[in-house]
Amino acid sequence: SAVYSNSLSYWKNETAIPWLNKTTDTAISSMEASSEGKYVLIGEESEPRITLWKEGNKEWSTTDFLFTVKDLDITPNGSYLAVVDFNNLYLFSKSSNQPLWSKYHEITETSIKYAIEHPI
Repeated sequence: SAVYSNSLSYWKNETAIPWLNKTTDTAISSMEASSEGKYVLIGEESEPRITLWKEGNKEWSTTDFLFTVKDLDITPNGSYLAVVDFNNLYLFSKSSNQPLWSKYHEITETSIKYAIEHPI
C-alpha cells in the first residue's frame, strides 16, 4: 500500500500496477499497514481523522482527536491500532471506532510502541 496526497493505492504481491485506488476527503499525513497488508490505517491532515481500511474497503473512521493526528501504528495482525494526537494516546480495536482506552500522555517516540505492546 502507498499514499500520496489524498490517494491510497493497494498492490497485490509483486504487481507493478495497483489493483485498487481510493481517494480521501483531505490529504493523508500518515499510514501504517498490518504485516500481511490486509488492514491499512491512515491519518488525515486537515481534519484530525483516522480511517481503517480492510482489503480496500473502508471499515470505519473517527475524528475525535485534539487538533491533529501526530502518529499512528497498527499491530502486525491488525487487531489493535494506536494513535497519538496533540497530547493523548489512544488504543482502538479493529472492530470499533471507539477507543478501548485513552490516556493523557507526555508524547515521546515510544508512546505508540507502548500502546501497541500493552493493548489492555
